[in-house]
Amino acid sequence: MNFPFHIRHLLALAVLAAATAVADERIGDNSVYQFKGEPFRDAAFDRTYMTWLGKLGHIYAREYSNSDQAWYPALDEPPKIIRDFTRHPPDRHNYASLVTAPDGQLIAFQTDHLDERDGYSIWVYKSPQPGTIRGEWSSQSLWGGVNQPSYPTMVRAGDSVYLFIRRKVETVHRVWQFSKSTDSGKTWSEPRTIIDTEDLDDGQPGYQATGFDEIYSVGRKYFDEANHRIPISWHLAGDGRHNKFNRNIYVAYLDTRDDQMYGPNGTPLGDFIDLAKMNDAATQCLVEETPPQRGKYTGGLVDFVHQVSFDDNGNFLVAYNYMDESADLQRIRYGKWNDSSWTVGSIEEAPLSANPIRLNSLVKTPGNDAFRVSIVESAVHTVRIRETTDGGTNWNLVASKLIETDGQAINSADFVVPYNPGYPQILVTTYPEDDKYNTNLPDDFPVIAIGDKKRHEKTQTAISHSFTDPLLTLHGIHFGNRRGRPRPAAGEL
Repeated sequence: MNFPFHIRHLLALAVLAAATAVADERIGDNSVYQFKGEPFRDAAFDRTYMTWLGKLGHIYAREYSNSDQAWYPALDEPPKIIRDFTRHPPDRHNYASLVTAPDGQLIAFQTDHLDERDGYSIWVYKSPQPGTIRGEWSSQSLWGGVNQPSYPTMVRAGDSVYLFIRRKVETVHRVWQFSKSTDSGKTWSEPRTIIDTEDLDDGQPGYQATGFDEIYSVGRKYFDEANHRIPISWHLAGDGRHNKFNRNIYVAYLDTRDDQMYGPNGTPLGDFIDLAKMNDAATQCLVEETPPQRGKYTGGLVDFVHQVSFDDNGNFLVAYNYMDESADLQRIRYGKWNDSSWTVGSIEEAPLSANPIRLNSLVKTPGNDAFRVSIVESAVHTVRIRETTDGGTNWNLVASKLIETDGQAINSADFVVPYNPGYPQILVTTYPEDDKYNTNLPDDFPVIAIGDKKRHEKTQTAISHSFTDPLLTLHGIHFGNRRGRPRPAAGEL
């Protein structure tokens, strides 16, 4: 039986209310407001790894043994500090990206965004043992003089590891680059620019006058192994002042066989993509064009977080945030590539006057056209999961979870990848609502892991026709110090 959406939604709420609560446990340390996380599961070691930026600028980490159902460090111990990187106040750009190298050891990257002591270095750390965060990590500084590097993200592609970063050229001119290691992180190639407006010297109408010279590609990146591709999404920022506002969503890919850039339709774009290439209709890089204006409610009409993945046929799906002021709506949008063109639509919408909603993460799930997104409504401390099984035409509400955060705002809710319906499944970070830039942090606020701990067979059977897979009961684990505070009530997802 196929119930209308509002009936399915009511059934979901009824199940949520009836589900049996599970306990929350608080462990570890606090988080800093950051743009994203990159938790991942390595099937070879059957472990899940999580990292976050801590109060003092340290990079904290935990690992979870999926077979033993146990955390390291243990729940009564503080989290692992990969390296003491004290900055006060901590720079929220200096979060880490984490990946397993071909030799099995873990690699973490951290940028030194605003500190000239090391020449704006990029730091690479490596675990001493394969498959675990245990032990003392080695560290090295790369490329001193790379001006204000930021937003690192790593991708394992076969026997190579790719690092993507943003670099400042001038105050209002910033480019996107990558570096590559073919020896499990021992050595790295010099950063190479792959996306650059070239200071808008082509005089394109609507761009030259306003100066959109900054490239942002903050979202997590995935490797399309079947087609040897790393898809990349980005937007432009600027208007004559650093990050004054943003516009447009683009997608292209890096082919790991030749390290050249290509449009979604396979058009060769060479070593790098300039403004003319990204706006050329023949390349199909432009997913959605947004107005060249500063938003009344936000610094830009498109948001910094957008991610692109791909279906089983290699067709891309990109998800992003868009404040559509002409319609008085905040929209979470998607673009689906269908061999020759983009189909664009909405995942979720709300009036601009409502509580802000924000896309946080995108993950491919089983099924050719199946994807999930995590959505945060921070003002009411809620994380929602929506799923499509038809490439974006319909996005069903899978679950909605109230996160108990001691009054702190939810910053991010990032999927563990690759998708696994077990535990942990999502990493949630929080930050003080009244101190977004972390200049005077409180002593305690949580980082939370949530995932499927227990299934409720009766409720699942009752509504199995309404959902694409069983309803998940998510267990929240708080990485924070107890300090004698009462345990938050558990929620169900």
